[in-house]
Amino acid sequence: MKTKTSVLLIALLLGSTLLTFGQMKGVTVGQEMPEFKAQVYQGGEFDLSKYKGKNVMLIFNRGLVAPNHWCNICQYNYMEMIDFDKLNQLEEKHNLKVAFVLPYGKDTVAQWVATIPQQMKVVEQWKYPADTTKLSEGRKRWMQTARKMFPKDHTIKPENLKTPITIIADANHKLTDELGLYDPKWDGGNAPQAIPCVFIIDKNGVVQFKYVSQNTIDRPSYSYLEKVLEDMIDNQ
Repeated sequence: MKTKTSVLLIALLLGSTLLTFGQMKGVTVGQEMPEFKAQVYQGGEFDLSKYKGKNVMLIFNRGLVAPNHWCNICQYNYMEMIDFDKLNQLEEKHNLKVAFVLPYGKDTVAQWVATIPQQMKVVEQWKYPADTTKLSEGRKRWMQTARKMFPKDHTIKPENLKTPITIIADANHKLTDELGLYDPKWDGGNAPQAIPCVFIIDKNGVVQFKYVSQNTIDRPSYSYLEKVLEDMIDNQ
């Protein structure tokens, strides 16, 4: 992907348009993200208005894909962000606040967090199944795809799991729905879930980047998102 993105140029041409909370479904690049408040899984409240003067990245995760089945990719992405921020000082370097958003209350988000260790084991099993000779052709293709999509091993013992990156508990999926991202049937799913999406909001509260996934494996890399941030900051 190109380092310079047309998204940022469009934003500059459109300018900022203020939306109220009830008009959020149309929020896009060049418009001001309406202020909102929501509970944080780790404790306290996320109040977007308090981050004026700071860049913000909101990462909406799918969550459940079926009853009692969490999206492994979303949990891998959370663990990957922890690692990426630790290695690259993403938040500190870019005056940035990163927050993941799940369309559930805190109790359900706690279940999502608790299953991360087991889900990371499943990802490793996708990559390195016990007996490759018994795999179907489709399963072999998925094995190769998984090795490319999930290059790192994020397996972890439950007692060592930490959640340093903020997780917003969007109880009753109010925020997710207002942004037009709540869809229980998305990509063949059948459960309360969000369409994966990334917003990057500048220090003035204006959306400078929006990426809506077309399917569950369509997720922008964090290295690409960092380039988008760098472009945005250069144009501020």
